[in-house]
Amino acid sequence: MKTHLAAAALALSAGAAHSATLTFDAVEPTDGASWTEQGFFGNVEYYFGAGHGEINGPIGAKASAATIARNDLFSISTIDITGIGGFNVDGSGDDLPSRVAYDNLVFSGYRGADLVASASMFTGAVWNSFTYTFDATFAAIDRLVIWTPYDVTGPNGEYCFDCSTIQFDNLEYRLVDAPAPVPLPASALLLLTGLAGAGLLRRRR
Repeated sequence: MKTHLAAAALALSAGAAHSATLTFDAVEPTDGASWTEQGFFGNVEYYFGAGHGEINGPIGAKASAATIARNDLFSISTIDITGIGGFNVDGSGDDLPSRVAYDNLVFSGYRGADLVASASMFTGAVWNSFTYTFDATFAAIDRLVIWTPYDVTGPNGEYCFDCSTIQFDNLEYRLVDAPAPVPLPASALLLLTGLAGAGLLRRRR
């Protein structure tokens, strides 16, 4: 019960805060774990262009995960996603002619060491851009990890290099204030005063 009440208080306090947008404009190609912006920090970098974050598959040119963290709690609502796709490569290592989409994406939300929210998806066609909406479980977290689990290997030795290349931008968030103490109703204060008075009368008698 206490856990549920605490979660409800965090969600209510999150709703009262003003939303803002993390634009990732401070991301540099080689930022990695040194990236900081608007009080956020973590492992975010780009490869194809500035002004956003980016991840690749495990055999890609960049990291397969990005970490967006704060020292306090935040809730997230939406993020812009572009699935870039990658190149098919045959068994001999030669590029096949067209870029293909085999994008897979996972969002993981943490509060301390606990995984409290998770969502996974395929991004669809090459260069497909859309806004993803998080559900209510991505509230009052202190770390968001955006990652892609794998690149794809075909039955004849072909594989998809950088097929999990995904760009992300414009994370809508709001900071979560610590819930204020709930004041006692006036009737409870009167009751406590009455009990204290009754105690004094007993002592006098």
